[in-house]
Amino acid sequence: MAAGQESGWRMLASRAVPESLNFPNDGVVAGDATSVGLFQIQVPMNMSVADGMNRDKQIDWFFDTAAQLSDPGKQAWEIAADTERPREDLRGMYRRATEFARKAIEAARRQKGLPYVWGGGDQNGPTGGGFDCSGLTLYAYAQASGGQVVMEHFTGSDANPGQLHDPRLVDVPLNAIEPGDLLFFGSAAETHHVGLAIDSQTMIHAPDFGQTVKEESLSHFSDLVAARRIKER
Repeated sequence: MAAGQESGWRMLASRAVPESLNFPNDGVVAGDATSVGLFQIQVPMNMSVADGMNRDKQIDWFFDTAAQLSDPGKQAWEIAADTERPREDLRGMYRRATEFARKAIEAARRQKGLPYVWGGGDQNGPTGGGFDCSGLTLYAYAQASGGQVVMEHFTGSDANPGQLHDPRLVDVPLNAIEPGDLLFFGSAAETHHVGLAIDSQTMIHAPDFGQTVKEESLSHFSDLVAARRIKER
């Protein structure tokens, strides 16, 4: 969530931190900000420039800091905002992302128990009495967005972009999956299945013929190839 808001999951360098330009990056932050990387961490105040331009170091910093600030009386978006410390008028962007995920998951969970139906499901609900995998995720995102995000009814491949390459989504590292992310299975060239993350270890999906919409552990799958998340809206 936080990295999606801060950088669109891009490793960004900054011209105000010349050393950061020496490291592999996905672009350069405009202006004079001394924040770099996925989470736009200020360097060298919080870490060295080298660590700031290291994806794994950034992820570790965010979750370690969030754990220190964890408060049972706060929602996840509030802890993310406390960790990132944006301007007060920007705190709400974290809440919007969290609300989208919550609504998508709730929409999918309301379909639990419905049968797998090839080609089943659209933005309004089940068709033919049920859903297939991409029909369920199509429905969940459409419901979460109030009908503004209606994806293709196809997982995605090099030949047919489908949901995998929807331009309204951004890539997410597989070690940073969050609720509401779309999870794709198969190969980079062609995916054959998609589910909706409940958390980093569980998804809800429409599995296959003879089965019903259900929640299932990701440990049951060996071919998770990509995770994608809705951009800030």
